[in-house]
Amino acid sequence: MATNNAVNTSLAGQTGTGKFVGDTAPTMSNVTINDININTDTISTVTTNGNLYLEPNGTGHVDVGDPGLEVGNILIDGIAFNSRFRVNDIGNTAPAMVTIHKHSTTQEPLQIAARSNSNTTAHATVTANMPLYSMYATGWLNSYYGVFGQMRFSADSTGTLADGSAPGKLELMVTPDGAVLPVTALSINNAGVTTLANALPVGSGGSGRTTATAYAVICGGTTSTGAQQSIASVGTAGQVLTSNGAGALPTFQTPAAGGADAAFSFLLMGG
Repeated sequence: MATNNAVNTSLAGQTGTGKFVGDTAPTMSNVTINDININTDTISTVTTNGNLYLEPNGTGHVDVGDPGLEVGNILIDGIAFNSRFRVNDIGNTAPAMVTIHKHSTTQEPLQIAARSNSNTTAHATVTANMPLYSMYATGWLNSYYGVFGQMRFSADSTGTLADGSAPGKLELMVTPDGAVLPVTALSINNAGVTTLANALPVGSGGSGRTTATAYAVICGGTTSTGAQQSIASVGTAGQVLTSNGAGALPTFQTPAAGGADAAFSFLLMGG
């Protein structure tokens, strides 16, 4: 862009790449273009409560900070991803990349992701199982950024999708060793039911198993942190749970004649 050092001047006839770097070109303290006012380091609308649009042409994007080598797209799992808005930092100049800052006595800062099931300006209702918002965590590997994890919000598979009813589902996903795509490790459905992809280990407060024998007695595992075990049989009426010694699960057995039951009856009779 041609340099223009005038104050309160017009940009008519100026041409160039449309890239402003720092306060280099053009240098002016105050300029108004239609409803847009540029005053030193502030861009605002002249109209009160007016809207300010940043609309890149085609597949272009708005960059905040130096994008380094990713001037165009960014490679995620070998696929070129384009975005409309990017925040960049080369050299750790800004530890917090994005800060949502708000002063309010009634409301916390909000981050909103809004999806309509259409490719036009029209609105269309989302459908069951449709992803609504995802966050990727990626890291550079040998030739591209790999996806290490993902958090995804979706419309749930059950429930009514209509005004006044928005059944949701949350999934926390991690990428297994030797894989490139994250898989669901934990999900929460619209009823608040939590499902784990694998059994919660005993050492983390779980049972170490995903199923148990109906009505069966639960015993400890073969080690202090081993998965809990179910006794194979629930026994029959009148049987008692009997020890089979160390290193073996107890079993339900029919008590021997003259055993504990007989001795107890003898005591009750005053014997």
